[in-house]
Amino acid sequence: MARADSDASAVDAIAFGSYILRANSRSLERDGVPVQLGDRAFDILCALTARAGQIVTNRELMSEVWGRVVVGAGSLRFHINALRKVLAQDGTQTRYVKNVTRRGYTFTAPVRSPIRDLPRRPVDISARAAEIQEIARLLKNATVAESAALISVILDRIAQR
Repeated sequence: MARADSDASAVDAIAFGSYILRANSRSLERDGVPVQLGDRAFDILCALTARAGQIVTNRELMSEVWGRVVVGAGSLRFHINALRKVLAQDGTQTRYVKNVTRRGYTFTAPVRSPIRDLPRRPVDISARAAEIQEIARLLKNATVAESAALISVILDRIAQR
């Protein structure tokens, strides 16, 4: 069985919406809870997220997911629909996979790394008590996805220093 060995599998994990996709361990989580996804749908998700925002043709998807096995467009549509059903269960009404008529599919959500390296040098936070209290207040009532997004922004700002 062919696997989508694209750039997504070289990265340990990527995040989109409230999901974390780990291609290497072949797992998908929503808000920290494992999500069941069939092998072909998982491979399609890996292929699309590796090229988020770009059109991936039907032929490219079939080649990446099925390899040399000859399948029709109906099989691809079936697994795309299964993938859409699973991703729609997050309750956000976000359409992650968009059909581009006669061309293929595109993954519409921005993807990001869910975990960034922490700074290697110690950071003096004593002068930032008010900022830390505000962050704690925001995190207290945030969803997992909102918390991850906030932490990602904070870590990006730290890395820019």
